[in-house]
Amino acid sequence: MRSVFAAAVILVGGRGSAPEPSVGVGDGVDGGTPSSGLLLTYEVTFAVLNSGVSLGALQLDIEFIGSSGGRGGFVGNGSSVDCDSHVPGALVAFNNRDGTLRAGFIHTWGFARPSTVASCRFKSTVFVVVDDFDVRVTDSSDTDSNPVFSTPVAGASQVRLLE
Repeated sequence: MRSVFAAAVILVGGRGSAPEPSVGVGDGVDGGTPSSGLLLTYEVTFAVLNSGVSLGALQLDIEFIGSSGGRGGFVGNGSSVDCDSHVPGALVAFNNRDGTLRAGFIHTWGFARPSTVASCRFKSTVFVVVDDFDVRVTDSSDTDSNPVFSTPVAGASQVRLLE
């Protein structure tokens, strides 16, 4: 797991509740929009948001839907995407292809929910908030490979400006 301590702005919130960023003079922004040609780098954290039985497997499809008309993308392509797992002991795979980041987690003993599952680096020409990401659970099971009856709900739980 990677630790990043260079936080300039922290945006925390649930769906529809992310605050506006607070940026100081000289940060290359004007009126809440980055200067022309500037790419902002973020760490986006993803989580299973609801409670239920422990998960033995979880698969997510994540897309940037950017509500502000900006462009952005996860850093790295294919399996070289810059993401870290937050599920200790899990077998994890990330794949950034065709505009969708896919994440898969398998854990023999299971992992609790709600819980943070991953963080990924993301670059954009505009400010990014949690609502700018569509996170879909495409598969989930318990530790015995049985379907989970209370379907996990996942989403972006935090967006942190790194640069």
